Amino acid sequence: MRDKLISLRDTKNDRHAMLRSVSDRRLDVHQRLQNWEGRLRQLQADSRDHISEKHPAVIEVEAEIKNASAELARLTERNAELTTSWQAAARLLTSLEKYLIDVEDGGIRLHEGDASPLKAGETAIDALERAARRTRTLKADRQEVLASAFPVAVAKKLFREHLHERIEAARPDVSPLIDRLEPIEFPQKRVGVSAHGGSASAVYMIDPVGLLGWLFPKEFTAAIDRELAAAGDDEHALTVEQRIAKLAEVDADTLASERDEASYSELAGLLPRADLDPRAALSLHADMPAPKRD
Repeated sequence: MRDKLISLRDTKNDRHAMLRSVSDRRLDVHQRLQNWEGRLRQLQADSRDHISEKHPAVIEVEAEIKNASAELARLTERNAELTTSWQAAARLLTSLEKYLIDVEDGGIRLHEGDASPLKAGETAIDALERAARRTRTLKADRQEVLASAFPVAVAKKLFREHLHERIEAARPDVSPLIDRLEPIEFPQKRVGVSAHGGSASAVYMIDPVGLLGWLFPKEFTAAIDRELAAAGDDEHALTVEQRIAKLAEVDADTLASERDEASYSELAGLLPRADLDPRAALSLHADMPAPKRD
């Protein structure tokens, strides 16, 4: 792992040095181009002295402008390529170093598995593209799991728990009337509101949901049950336990696929993606903390 980090730092520094070199050359060529363009304007201004467009001095200057323009375009393109390359290395290094700082107290454990071999007739680039497609598919699978509905029965149970809490919080207190012939107390809850101009304030009011649930518990529950049944999709629903199990399976497969990406990137002489799981990029054990994905 240490060697990988050192190599990555060297790669980042090397790319930055190349970028600086090309950037400096680009500035020099740009200045040279401006000088030749200034010389051409001067010659054109002197055309009253019978200097024609075919004058050797004009031809020479135009040739220099053409060459400098072509070189500037090439260096500009190269500068953009090196900027992208250096930034990718910098983002990857920053991501890995931040991850290691965050997990420092838990210790570092290395992955001991072997890298997946190339398929027959497959190049490292082909394998990298294949692994990247697999990773994208698995990440889409993860989003599908997260987007799946919960069973109606689970929703009903949770609704009843919430409603019970609100009913108890909104239940009228009749003891003042019994004990002292004073008005019945209707509990109020604090509600935050945004006042005109964006300032925040709070008001206190009776909870209408809790009070209605107290007055008409059966009717209220039945009405919500009908809404849940209409909105539910039990055929594709997942319980909390099923969701956790599927996410664990998808995450394990994704890590394995990203390990392949890191391995094939190295075979191809490329850096891993900047947003690759640090455990894959650094060959760390799967039981180390996973990066935040959602």
